[in-house]
This record gives sequence, structure tokens and C-alpha cells, in this order.
Amino acid sequence: MIKKILIIGGTQEANKLAEIFHNYNYDYIISYAGIVNKVFEKGLKKRIGGFGGKNGLIDYIEKNKVTHVVDASHPFSNKISHNTVYACRSLNIPIINFARKPWYKCKNDNWIRVKNFKESTRYLTGNPKRIFLAIGLKNLGFYKDYSHHFYLLRLIEKRNRLIFFPNYKCIISKGPFLVNEDIAILKKYKIDMVITKNSGGKGAYSKIIAARELQIPIVVISRPRGTSIKKVYDSNSVLEWIG
Repeated sequence: MIKKILIIGGTQEANKLAEIFHNYNYDYIISYAGIVNKVFEKGLKKRIGGFGGKNGLIDYIEKNKVTHVVDASHPFSNKISHNTVYACRSLNIPIINFARKPWYKCKNDNWIRVKNFKESTRYLTGNPKRIFLAIGLKNLGFYKDYSHHFYLLRLIEKRNRLIFFPNYKCIISKGPFLVNEDIAILKKYKIDMVITKNSGGKGAYSKIIAARELQIPIVVISRPRGTSIKKVYDSNSVLEWIG
């Protein structure tokens, strides 16, 4: 059987997997949501944009004769993950989740675990703070009513119309990040609280270590409920699954 693989992408892990498929001459395509305008992996076979919900994804899989699907989307992109599982089960298409391992609290970490973005705002009442809001661009709206704080943002790209804080600094950078650089950043901007998603992986873990070293509290937003499909954490396992 000729295999054609659809990678639901957007993460560094997805890009690395697509590079492996590219080098092995697999018939694949990686899909980006299009939230970030700039797509860095220019040499990969890719598509950009949404599918149009569950039915749109079903149509895409059928029209493009996709035989295998790898969900390597961001752990917080649960809507596309659930839509992908639905589409694959409807069509009886094999699917696997190429996942990032979550971060776990270590000794000397000062973590405040919360269930979601809204719950994290409970810690923004009171006097102004200097906050490293390390959640990306998509969910900044949850913090709009807490604009009396200073916010340090780190984004792949800046979109001014979506940044509404009167007092902020935006660093444009793409990981992986280094611990010594993050320690320097936290010191430079006198950060006294970090808010982050539990994105997992190695690329952005440096801020967790930096906050630990500087004894800065971190509000850690838990991952949304995932899908029930098989999960693997390395590319070799994906290759074995594809066969």
C-alpha cells in the first residue's frame, strides 16, 4: 500500500518529524494552523490554514488519499486534536499522537498549578507586578482586565493590534532558549512572577530553570484534556508505527 502521511503540526517536534520524512522521501504533508504568519521550515511540503472543522478535515483526508495521520499539534491545541481523531475514526484511518512530555515540578520550584487561563488571573489582583507572561499570542485576551501590571512577552512575531497592555515589553525570538539567557532576562526586567502553559518539551524549559534559580514563583497552567489515542514521545516510535 502506498502511504501518504498527514502531520498536524505547529510544534518543533512536528517540524523535526517532517524533516525526517522529507529526508527519507516519504509522501507526507505538514499542516500549519496559520496563527503565526512566518513559516520557518520553507523546504517542507506543507499546507497552511484551517480545514473547516471535522467535515472539512474528512474531505481533505479523502481527497488527498491520506493513509496515516500523526497528530503533532501543540498540547494546548485540543480542538484540532479532537477534530482529527473524529475524522480518522470516521474514515478508519490510523492515527497516532506524537506528544511532548509535560513538565513536572522539581525540588526548589515554586509552582502554583491552575486548571486554565481564567484561573491564572486570580493571582493578578492587588498591587502591580512585573510578570513574564509566557503563553504566546493567542490567549492574551484573558489578561486584558489586569492591565495595571507590567508584562514581558516573548513571541515568534509581533502583532500590535493584539497587544493591548499599556505597559509591556515584547521580545521577538524563536526557541530553543538558553538558561543563562533567561536568567539574564528575568533579572533585567525585574520579573517577580512567571505565568506559563505547561507546554512541555525542551525548547522552552529554560524559563522554568531560570525561575527556580532566582526563586521566582511560576503560575503553571495545566494542559487541557487530551485525546484517548496512542501517544509516543520520539520520532523512532512514529517511524515504527508507520512501518
